[in-house]
Amino acid sequence: MSGLKHYVILLCSPALLLGGCRASRSSQSKDVVPFNVGDVEPVLGQGYDSLVQELRNSPNCISGTPAKVSSAASQINLGQNTSSDSLMREFSGEVKGTAKSVFLDVGAAAGFYRSLNRSSSAWNLVYAVRIDSGSEQLRAVTLSDASKALATPALLQTCGDEYVMQINRGGLLSITLNLDFTNEESRQKWQSQIKLSGSWPEVSKELSRKIENKAMDGTLTIKVNQLGGTPNQSLLAVRSCPLSTVEEFNTCKQRVDELMAYASTDFPKQVDSNPAVLNFVTAPLRNLGVAGLPTVSDEVLKIRANLEKLRQDSLELEAAVNLAKEKNVDMDQSMVNAVTANRDQIKQVAKSCFNYSLNSGTPDFGACVAQSNQLKANLRPINRASLDVNELAVNADSEVGNSVVNGSTDNMTIVYSVGDNRSWDYGKKIPVGIDGIPTDGSSANLSSNALSTSDKLGSLLVREGQSYRRADRSGRVEIAPGESISFVINDGLGDYGDNTGVQQVYWRCVNCRDGDQQRLTYRLRVKASDSNGSIYSRQADQSGVFHIAAYGKWRSSKFNAFTDPQGNNKACGSSCLLSSANSQSLVMKQGDTVTPIGKEAKTGIKPKERAYFLMNDGSGGYGDNQGEIEIILQCIKCDSLKSHSLILDPEENET
Repeated sequence: MSGLKHYVILLCSPALLLGGCRASRSSQSKDVVPFNVGDVEPVLGQGYDSLVQELRNSPNCISGTPAKVSSAASQINLGQNTSSDSLMREFSGEVKGTAKSVFLDVGAAAGFYRSLNRSSSAWNLVYAVRIDSGSEQLRAVTLSDASKALATPALLQTCGDEYVMQINRGGLLSITLNLDFTNEESRQKWQSQIKLSGSWPEVSKELSRKIENKAMDGTLTIKVNQLGGTPNQSLLAVRSCPLSTVEEFNTCKQRVDELMAYASTDFPKQVDSNPAVLNFVTAPLRNLGVAGLPTVSDEVLKIRANLEKLRQDSLELEAAVNLAKEKNVDMDQSMVNAVTANRDQIKQVAKSCFNYSLNSGTPDFGACVAQSNQLKANLRPINRASLDVNELAVNADSEVGNSVVNGSTDNMTIVYSVGDNRSWDYGKKIPVGIDGIPTDGSSANLSSNALSTSDKLGSLLVREGQSYRRADRSGRVEIAPGESISFVINDGLGDYGDNTGVQQVYWRCVNCRDGDQQRLTYRLRVKASDSNGSIYSRQADQSGVFHIAAYGKWRSSKFNAFTDPQGNNKACGSSCLLSSANSQSLVMKQGDTVTPIGKEAKTGIKPKERAYFLMNDGSGGYGDNQGEIEIILQCIKCDSLKSHSLILDPEENET
């Protein structure tokens, strides 16, 4: 079929898509009307009101001669897609002159474009095909005698200020593959290890090869969207499968293979016999000599632009509230009410500012201006820092789990909830839930060598300070400045290497404020067996005083007992980095100076000179060490550094 465009793969950057979009015109920025996007079934010559973006049922406004246009000439409005954003906007009906699609992704509420919400831990691949089957264009266009006789207000009400000049037909089909990893770190890890570009056979082979070597902590979800043809004959699909084994992945692979075959064979045939309206092109009535049509003032355009920004912010806040509800993270009702109230106020003002009334041909935006002036004062303040829900992936093979770190100067209280319907394996592939009860019907186990000897192996623990306890399904924890709490699987010390799987924890800060002062805060992981230690390097010109907190369990030999970073109660000896300090204690080496740290310390760190954190052990004795600890470094005396976010990998920032 001559109008069939080649498949394209679109690798989408992991950004959150939250409704809304913009079209453009040559003379000025064209804003899309918020809250009011209806079904679009255009007719050649039909009137169109560009202000409210609605077709006018006025068959007698324009006259002209319909003419067929070849598929090559039908690419006037939207051509071959080059990004998922433009593709999804076409499907959604949120772009001026775009037909609304028939959605095949079951349960999509507000259109495919809005349903494609992508978090920082997600990776989206969109395969799309577009078929242009030709167009209809209105030529030799003139105003009808009836419309010439109408005064300006009546003309706008009846005919709008534009008319449909061309209708482009064909079909659109997208196959969206959403790889949802447990956190952004996991996504970045796999993104650096695999090449997800090119045709689907190449991508599926690459995924299969990687999954054969090691399970991915993620899920693949397939969504299909079709416009044109016969949608009810399509392969309906919203299918998900875990990326833990090749067998599980093959369930999704088979469906994608079928969809790819459908897109290149049946779908073009369907569009040939049943093309849809892909988009339509309008032209202004003033091109036909209509005089006196009002324009929108710069003041109102500025108000509209501000409303659109407020609307985008409101959508993000609503998404945060909805995520908290979905993940069972406790949310203050007053905050929920504020988000809803603000949304309704913005919507009310938009109704005035994206419409107007005419009095003797003069547009009246008085209500728009008055309401927008009051809007800022009427909007309820919302503290974003205490609204956002954060994701925390807890890997089963990590001896320290994953942490929430307080990088501010004040105490931080968080509420959390553990994700549902996940299990992980410990030991010899024993699948358990967060309560440590095996999901295969076998007996639960305790161990005298576990992080928590009173809790079942495989249960989810929360660490506060140096103590471990069973994590509830949801809870509340307080974290002091420069410290952390961790979630970790309960297993025998030294036995974490064969664990698989991930649990997901969702949390938000209850008492954080947008203006809270942040300090330079680093998180490091130190393996007991690493004789070089973990590195911290400051690039600032002045020395800093740091509060250092260390957590976890390790040992210097399989013949020694595990201890916390304070070490055991005996001097390490002459062959150690610091002979007088405890064996198995945490020390810091900078230049020729070695400083004892232990579980907690306050110490200076020189600028532009690397500091090494490692276990205090005998020279050459690190090979049989076991365990890992976490270190939180917070600079409590860095006057030139006013506000900083948490930095997880300081080595990456070195010059």
